[in-house]
Amino acid sequence: MKDSCSYCRLVKGSVASAGKIKGTRGAKLGNPYLRWAFGEAAVIGKRDHPLLRAYAQQSEVAHGKFRANAILAHKLARAVYFMLRRGTGFDVEKLVATSVAGAMKVA
Repeated sequence: MKDSCSYCRLVKGSVASAGKIKGTRGAKLGNPYLRWAFGEAAVIGKRDHPLLRAYAQQSEVAHGKFRANAILAHKLARAVYFMLRRGTGFDVEKLVATSVAGAMKVA
């Protein structure tokens, strides 16, 4: 899963040896079209689905708008990875279950 998200340019690479982090790898490794596609999916999903909108608003408060979109894109990429691996359909309730449910209980 980490390799697929790294290939989609949704996480930064790191150079580590013997448990010590030596630095970061180039940010331009991977597929730029997948990065763009997941970013667009995050923006459109946030605009059109109420659960994704609630998750994004909660994340924007904590991290800011740009990073919140990147977090949602990463979450969508992980969901697609598991959908393809398990052969199941997309379930937005599972995607945002822990974060939005906790926020709704508090509010």
